Formats: sequence, C-alpha cells, structure tokens
Amino acid sequence: YRSGESVDIDCARDTEVLVSKCAGLAPLTVRIRGTAKSLHIEDCCYVVVMVDAVLTSLSVHDSVCVELTVGGELPPTVLRGVALSRICLCPATMDGTIRSLGCERLW
Repeated sequence: YRSGESVDIDCARDTEVLVSKCAGLAPLTVRIRGTAKSLHIEDCCYVVVMVDAVLTSLSVHDSVCVELTVGGELPPTVLRGVALSRICLCPATMDGTIRSLGCERLW
C-alpha cells in the first residue's frame, strides 16, 4: 500500500493482526473492523491505526509518528521504542495495563 492510502480490514475474534514496516511521507490509515485477537505494530513510520477492539494483547515496537485509536476494553499493552506518537483509548473505564520502555513524546 502507498502512503496516504487507507486499508480496511474486517476481522474475527481469532484474527491476529500485524502492521509492519509501514513508512512514507503521508500517513497510511489502517481501519480494523471487528474484534482482533491481538494487534502488533512494528517498524512503522507515519501510520494511523484504528481498531474496534483487541482481546488478548496490543503492542507497538520501534515506531515513530503512530496514531493508534483503540475501542473496547484495553488488553495488556506494551509500547517499546515508540516516539512522537499518539495513543487514544476510547473506553470510559480503563482497567488495562500499559507498559512503556524507551518511549518519548507520547500523547
């Protein structure tokens, strides 16, 4: 996919989603409809990811300028080596845990 485009993914509860090596001059938008079993984002630059819900795990690794919007309850989440990014958690009550390692300038 080219930067500036959008990708729509319809997933079932047993789907593991990997967004990897996305980079470009304009953001690539990834819309994940449904509930993913897990979501992992790695080695990305300028990507917007919107997901309805994630069941078991969520991670963002070694990425810059990621905008992530998560609906539903928050599963255990790991952010490692993430910079200049925005994480938006939609649930009003957040009972999940977020661990961050080596991250800077998160909003």
